[in-house]
Amino acid sequence: MKTLSVMGLRTGFAGLLTMLGVGLLPGPVRAEDKVVVAHAAGINGQAVDKLLKDFTAETGMAAEGITFSDTDYGAKLQLVARAGNPAFDVALGLPLDVYALTRSTAIYAPLDTSAWQPATLAAMREAHLIASDYAVSQDTAALLVYSAKLSIAPQTWGDFFDTDKIPGNRGMASGGLGVPINLDYAMIASGGAPDKVNPLDYDAVFKLLGKLGPKLVLWDNAPKGIQDVVNGDTVMTWSYAPAALSALAAGQQIKIATPPGTIVARQIAVVLSKAPDSTKAGQRFLTGGTSPTCRSNMHNTPTTASSFRPRPSWRSSRPSSRATCRSPGRTPATSRRSTTAISAKRGRADRATSPTL
Repeated sequence: MKTLSVMGLRTGFAGLLTMLGVGLLPGPVRAEDKVVVAHAAGINGQAVDKLLKDFTAETGMAAEGITFSDTDYGAKLQLVARAGNPAFDVALGLPLDVYALTRSTAIYAPLDTSAWQPATLAAMREAHLIASDYAVSQDTAALLVYSAKLSIAPQTWGDFFDTDKIPGNRGMASGGLGVPINLDYAMIASGGAPDKVNPLDYDAVFKLLGKLGPKLVLWDNAPKGIQDVVNGDTVMTWSYAPAALSALAAGQQIKIATPPGTIVARQIAVVLSKAPDSTKAGQRFLTGGTSPTCRSNMHNTPTTASSFRPRPSWRSSRPSSRATCRSPGRTPATSRRSTTAISAKRGRADRATSPTL
């Protein structure tokens, strides 16, 4: 089984803004300028909070963040699609399945890429990391995380569901983007080929999930799932790479595996067409947030959090300064799913996160 490099962790949203690689548009800064940015919680949310402060310091434009949980995004965007009155201008880390459900309502503005570096823009298009109304902000693997105290290390997603072979409770996501990941892993464990999980055999999937019964412990955020493993409430879970690798870097008593079929969740950045502070504010944020000062501060400021109580001062690794442009799998704009199975045949089972996004 492939191993993961903790230093390979990169903050997803910082990677997107680094990829754009351009400075601010010229012109005076008006006092009334403001942008409101919706973003996810957790490791990446803290990175975005720092970016907002740097963006304001660099541009003089007020930048406010609104934090949404994994389960919030779908409900909030569907409400915006129906009511047409968003409370934010930009959404970062939007799950691709939510985008697919709401795109037809025309709530997303076309991206203004006129100030982006031509070479960067061409590379993102070639890698399918940008469409007319979104740019990929992050590709993050859903890793298998297990207790370092286990005498048998799980090797497959079948092992994850096999409580006879490896006794103990299992952790899984309670909602949002985590639900299709739960189902896909159950499908793989049921004997489905990792690169052909769709269409799902729901009878097989729910039969396997049903066998977990009382041994299934649900979490509503990735750090909580890892904390359950650390505390001994579960012996293994799956978790998004930023939380898992940060916990590992902090010295938590966990191990990480990437069995065949490990999934990559794709998230995107969009500008709302009826943005309360105008689409211009949102476009300017995606452009201006890439100024040299903002990028330098993002790359040199470790992300801190206090989710893991035994070590409240743990830190994530710093993002790399080298920008590349790769996609972990083909995820077309019209795809119904927000996840892409890593193909072991293509040698991608060891990549935890997209190195740039």
